[in-house]
Amino acid sequence: QLSSSRYLGARGIAWTGEGSFVLASNIDDSYQIYTMDSDGSNRKQLTFSKQSNLEPVVSPDGRYIVFASFEGRHPHLWRVDADGNNPKQLTDGADEDLPRFTPDGKWIVYHNIDRSRYSIRKVSIDGGEPVTLVSEHSTQPDVSPDGTMVACFARRSETTPWEILVVPIDGGVPVARLALPA
Repeated sequence: QLSSSRYLGARGIAWTGEGSFVLASNIDDSYQIYTMDSDGSNRKQLTFSKQSNLEPVVSPDGRYIVFASFEGRHPHLWRVDADGNNPKQLTDGADEDLPRFTPDGKWIVYHNIDRSRYSIRKVSIDGGEPVTLVSEHSTQPDVSPDGTMVACFARRSETTPWEILVVPIDGGVPVARLALPA
């Protein structure tokens, strides 16, 4: 048992690649980002804001941690160095969450909500203008191990069923639509 807190890691956990992990935890009435060794030792708090910080992911080279930081109900993506220093806001749209790194560590693919419209976008690890990859109603993105494709759940309209949609990492015409079992 790593902790007596029922909230430890409840809103996101990811391996660092060095035998430890990064996690979101509500230890003191605010979700913050922590690192911890796999045996539960060496817990270190990385974020100290008033916002809830959730869904951490670690860059493939271990240099950065990206997470969703909620300003009230509206999340935006932030990046910190692996030691928690140098925070940088990466997105500032309506709502952005569910970040995923590309294998080269240069892009963050994420879920975006703008006026009740869900889409999948990507933004540079250095911030900047986001690029829309999937404009139809979509969520839960993931990047292929070779970094060439993005898979997500999508549906063409409110009355059509959810599918798994696969698109090139640069967006464009879907390469596959996979029906989900009823």
